[in-house]
Amino acid sequence: MMFNNLLCLISFLVVSTCARALKSGIYRIENAVTHDVLLCGPDGKVLPFPSPAYHPATFWKVAVTEEEPDVFTVSPIVQDDKLLSFADDNGHPGNDVVVAPGDPFYPALQWRISGRDEEGLWIENRLFRYTHIGQDLGNRRIVAQAADWESPNQLWRFVLVNWVAAEHQDNVQVPTSLVPGYYRIKPLIEDTLALVAGTDRKVRVLHPDAPGSIFPPVWFVRPVGPGTFTVAPMTQPRELLAFGDDNIPGVDVVIRPDDPNNSRVQWLLRSSEDNDGAFSIINTYLYGMSLGFNPYNGKVEAARAEQDNPTQLWIFEPLNSLVEEETSQEDSLAVESKAQFFDLFSELAAFITARI
Repeated sequence: MMFNNLLCLISFLVVSTCARALKSGIYRIENAVTHDVLLCGPDGKVLPFPSPAYHPATFWKVAVTEEEPDVFTVSPIVQDDKLLSFADDNGHPGNDVVVAPGDPFYPALQWRISGRDEEGLWIENRLFRYTHIGQDLGNRRIVAQAADWESPNQLWRFVLVNWVAAEHQDNVQVPTSLVPGYYRIKPLIEDTLALVAGTDRKVRVLHPDAPGSIFPPVWFVRPVGPGTFTVAPMTQPRELLAFGDDNIPGVDVVIRPDDPNNSRVQWLLRSSEDNDGAFSIINTYLYGMSLGFNPYNGKVEAARAEQDNPTQLWIFEPLNSLVEEETSQEDSLAVESKAQFFDLFSELAAFITARI
């Protein structure tokens, strides 16, 4: 026991001498092993999210406390009235990491952040000493773990967000090269096929002219927030792309009438690192779940998001002619309406003149 305590003391001294001074700022917090970043889920639970996907919920405000230069509070910019903590205010190993309201001077909501620049930093709770934030690699969870100075999954890199005005999610510029509009959506690995919605409202990948699609293979992509979109068939803009079930990988992708403000029907479109024209389509409610294409049966299904997995990459082929055609149709209707109005006005004037 004494030997183990001595080892911990030596490790702590080594860490202290190699520690760098982290400054207050807006950061993305990335795991040194998986490269997943910490994300604040809509229920307050902290989740791993595939990097380099940009989403406002992956930005954290790290603020140094007045007591010690290496002790910080950490809060998500999307819920900046809450602070990083352990679930149930309990640092027992295995407990979820969450965000919760509280007093920033309370030690359970403060974190000692120290380590080595080249390897990453440990995030140790100030109240529950020798308890780190770590990533459970088996279950893809962010949890409390007993401090292990040799465990790389307890090391985190703090990547400074270079947006001066990133105090709130509305001020964060989320990079995307996709312009809202009409698109044909094609799987990268079978780009002669297209995403279509069937009579059963299930979404499949078929040839654009194949029978079985109730709507044309054209989708309207509309922004609803920073970096997020809804996707709907061109002819049915109120029926939005969604997962058929909220829980299971492999579940069908469907279209359904829904409120566009419901995060279950909102999508983050993440550009591929290797192909700027291909995107992952990631659900903003079920973080870490994206649209996948099974080439063996043509099924479109929920899949655990994997960076640049070709079966999860989609080409968005812009159909500007549709916009132009729609605009020209609207212009024609406007001209026709004006002509009808003047004809009616002329007839009315002639009738009044005749009566006089």
